[in-house]
Formats: sequence, C-alpha cells, structure tokens
Amino acid sequence: MDDFILPPDLRYCWTHNIDGKLIEEIQQFNFPEKSEYYLNHIRKLTCIRCGHKGGQAHHIKRASGLGKKNPDWFTIPICEKCHVPYLHSTVGEPQFLKEISNTIGGLDIELFCKLSFYMWMYNYN
Repeated sequence: MDDFILPPDLRYCWTHNIDGKLIEEIQQFNFPEKSEYYLNHIRKLTCIRCGHKGGQAHHIKRASGLGKKNPDWFTIPICEKCHVPYLHSTVGEPQFLKEISNTIGGLDIELFCKLSFYMWMYNYN
C-alpha cells in the first residue's frame, strides 16, 4: 500500500465544498511568514500537477517584489519532473495555475494555499 498515490483531482476534492464560514475564519487568521514544519509537510505530498512522489515546495510568485520570497504558507507541492522543467521554463507559473484550477476546485491560488495551511495547522500539526 506504500506505493499507492492518490491522484491530484481526488486529493484536492475537498476544495469543491468550501463554505463561507471557513473562508471568513481564514480571512481573520494571522498567517505566519515562515514555517519550516509546513514546508516539510508540503514536500511529503504528491505533486499537485501529476501526482508523482518526490515533492518539492514551490513558493507562488504572484505579488512578490524583486528578490522577495512569498510566505511559506503560499506554497504548493510539486515533483522534480514538473517543477523546474515545466513550471519554471516550458509553461510558466501563470499558465500552470490555470491548468491546476480545476484540480483545486476553481479557487484562487492564494485562498487555496491559505485553506491548505489552515487545515494542516488544525488537523495535522
């Protein structure tokens, strides 16, 4: 059972039933800038694009200044095969985020990342 990999569309099926109360809670929450524990959790997940193991934590680049890395909660799990060759060169982040939109229930990527961090903090941490 160790080799079983849950495909991204099933892993993130929870994103299709988010209620307004949870979104309100998240908008009131003060997210930390740094969390190595969360990054370690993200790295253990399978790739959000293809579902393969060997995850890396990709910091979303939107709204960051030159040379400024976004907070650790603003990350997604991605495998080595998809990270640099696909996300950083072939397709690029904006197109990549459009491609995974269906996987994450059409949520805005920032809201998805906040929800993921919040759920990890209260359910798995």
